[in-house]
Amino acid sequence: MRGLFVAMVTGLSVLSLAAQTPKPITDWLVCGPFPFERELPQFFADHLTEHGGEAKIQPREGMAHNVKGLGKVTWQRHRAPEGILDFVTLMAKQVGEERPKFWQLRYGLAYAYTEIQSDRPQKALLLLGSEDWLSVWLNGELVHEIFVYRHLVPDKDAVLVNLRKGKNRLLVKVARIAGGWGVSAKIVMPIKRNLFVKTERYDRCPPDGNMFVPEIREGETVPVWGYLTVVNMSEKPLPSVTIRVRENDWFAETSEQIGELASGESSQLPFLIAPKRPLNSDEKPRLQLVIGTIGEQQEFDLPVTVRRKDEPFFTTHHSRIDGSVQPMTLLVPPRDDPQRTYPLVVALHGAKGCLIGHAFSVKPDFIIVAPHGRGQTGYRDFGEVDIFEAIHEVRKRYRIDEDRIYLTGHSMGGGGTFRLAVRYPHLWAGIAPMASAGARPFEWLRNLLHIPTLFYHGSEDEVVPVQMARKAADYIRRLGYNFRYEEVEGKPHWWGVDFPEMFAFFARHRRTKSPDRIVFWTNDPRANRAYWLEIADFDDYTKPASVEAQVTRDTGDGTRVKLVTENVGEVKLLLNEAPEALQRLPLTVEWNGCKAIVMKRTTLEVVRLKLLPPQIGVLMGEQDCQLPRYWQWQRDGFPVSVTRWSIKWVRLPVCISFPKSSFRFDGFAEPKTPKRCGLVTDVFTAPFTVVYDAESEGAKWAAKQFQHWWRNYALGVCSLQAFREDHEFNQLMQSAIENLVLFQKVLPGTRYGDIVFERNGIWVGKRRFVGKNIAVRALLPNPFNPNRYLLINAGTTDEALRLLAKVPMDIGQPYDYLVADERFLVEGLKGALTVGRQSREWHAK
Repeated sequence: MRGLFVAMVTGLSVLSLAAQTPKPITDWLVCGPFPFERELPQFFADHLTEHGGEAKIQPREGMAHNVKGLGKVTWQRHRAPEGILDFVTLMAKQVGEERPKFWQLRYGLAYAYTEIQSDRPQKALLLLGSEDWLSVWLNGELVHEIFVYRHLVPDKDAVLVNLRKGKNRLLVKVARIAGGWGVSAKIVMPIKRNLFVKTERYDRCPPDGNMFVPEIREGETVPVWGYLTVVNMSEKPLPSVTIRVRENDWFAETSEQIGELASGESSQLPFLIAPKRPLNSDEKPRLQLVIGTIGEQQEFDLPVTVRRKDEPFFTTHHSRIDGSVQPMTLLVPPRDDPQRTYPLVVALHGAKGCLIGHAFSVKPDFIIVAPHGRGQTGYRDFGEVDIFEAIHEVRKRYRIDEDRIYLTGHSMGGGGTFRLAVRYPHLWAGIAPMASAGARPFEWLRNLLHIPTLFYHGSEDEVVPVQMARKAADYIRRLGYNFRYEEVEGKPHWWGVDFPEMFAFFARHRRTKSPDRIVFWTNDPRANRAYWLEIADFDDYTKPASVEAQVTRDTGDGTRVKLVTENVGEVKLLLNEAPEALQRLPLTVEWNGCKAIVMKRTTLEVVRLKLLPPQIGVLMGEQDCQLPRYWQWQRDGFPVSVTRWSIKWVRLPVCISFPKSSFRFDGFAEPKTPKRCGLVTDVFTAPFTVVYDAESEGAKWAAKQFQHWWRNYALGVCSLQAFREDHEFNQLMQSAIENLVLFQKVLPGTRYGDIVFERNGIWVGKRRFVGKNIAVRALLPNPFNPNRYLLINAGTTDEALRLLAKVPMDIGQPYDYLVADERFLVEGLKGALTVGRQSREWHAK
């Protein structure tokens, strides 16, 4: 046994053999600010060309660069005792304000340079954090990039690098999107162990940190997940990493394991805390963890906080998407009765915010949950999934009144409140968005017909201008809905969220479950349900759709429903959720001037209708989705014909071919459905696997950059799987039970559906794009498993793959495919060769 080392890091006792302690990088030359207004091309621009450029520059103190609008900026020496540089403080004079406004900053880019001395060629681990975007060069080589809107969390990024003997030049470039602006840097050298465990807490926003130890609520014994972050510092993959919670007076023994950890790879290492008995708030329990991998073991002793019943507490849930541990805050009535059902308030944080739950006090009659929403996602895609996973976790622990679930949120959370309400109007009893611009486009707001809405905004909001809120409020008012706009005179962007009148407002309202009238608008086919009506198919999956439905009682025994729709080809009437009158047959349907009479239900719960003017089809039977379906077609309420419709009949050919191996697959893909219709980011709302071409350095780089993005942007877990031959990828496609994300350098002649690669160009459908380094991102159904996606990231050169690594998955607009070349680096999205949506048959439009 080698020497024993004990370190104290923010209250955490770390027991380790030959522990590796990172050293802060303290001596820097700093230069800036340079022009940057939240645009990727400004970040990609090399601002140091006067003195050799980013890859070659060797700054010295006083070296100057000319900046348009500012004149000369010079390299100045600064010391960062803890390895953290705060550019807002360092450049307050040049920026022109002590603490710039949240968004507005014309000059928000800076560089920092240092030199690392090494007595020999060796591996080292760089530990970096930034607010916000970051590029890192070592000895002129780009070794790390991240384009994520985030807090400055020390040690967030771990980069395994090769040092030369002697001087090593380290240059970082950091751009501010909003809020703070800075960078942190530490180094682990020499490397003496295989595994580095990140143990530093981050108090400003704990869910964004490198570790998360949940809190225990007094008197409860609910098992709950926590995690640490581990990094493989060795040159070889580690086959597995295990973590064991030792049994003690407070907690039962549990153990977990993660699979292979590649060289330089970071990952969450989850552990389960299982209290053996109800704990009291005056106890100070400890959690003993043992982390092991090949040839080594590390031990940690962590404090666990027990919260009183009248306090908010940090807790977690386990995501079905990637198995990651996701944080949330809970507030539960102090005298909660296990036999009683409670209303639930879902509270959403703002951009650069944290778990907003701690801004509320515990209520005697409400449970409050504040999900993290996967960070800064705007509650879209996997951020939206996180909200529903958090609600599900609350349901597992407490009894929730399903007719009294409410939404509130501040700033980005206010936008998320609007977003979730209009996409799923049948779920909510009321909403109270704050400091938000409403939903965009405003047509979404038509869906608030049955959702009581209390909208707060400060008249002096410096982040979201009050004029934006007023426009949204005026639109809702004109609709005549149950709506109240509270503009609070003199209040800024933030003035609190815990308003008694908001909870009184919630207490007065229950969910409308089965309204006679439905108004629903959507420009996202995945949002396709309102109350008892579901859009089962769209005429065009790239255009908005709308439905107005009205139920009336006939004078006899039947019921009449009138449908007025645009871009809707098929609907389901969900009878168990419908007004009682709609459950009585016969049912007369009037749809866009056509008429049908339904005498029999499709099943016990559903009536399914298809529009083909001047006829309406009534589905006669649907016991198994793989069996043929028979449609009775009616005109003016009289049967005309019966047709047989089978899934096999509508399958569409999809060709995949690889010229190197002469592999060709002619498969089939089903047309788009609301459950599987894209967009690119829809891939990440369900489990997925990332695979890359190991023969291509560009594909490997792009895959690793994606992995960094997922860890940072989604606070997620993502492993990479390499393949070397076409037949290996073919096997991966055939065996995939998850969505596949592919990074591949392809040969000319390779084909994926409508996409055909050439030596100096590419075909996308009927359009040809000419150039050498053209990169393609495109979404297709996996032809071997049409219920799963295949997301292609490909090009014929390594440069194309490296370019693709700079194109965010979320580009700020919905898309199924994107084609880009070097012009993207100069013009951003405007420079993309094409960006678009695919037709229902998965063809580029």
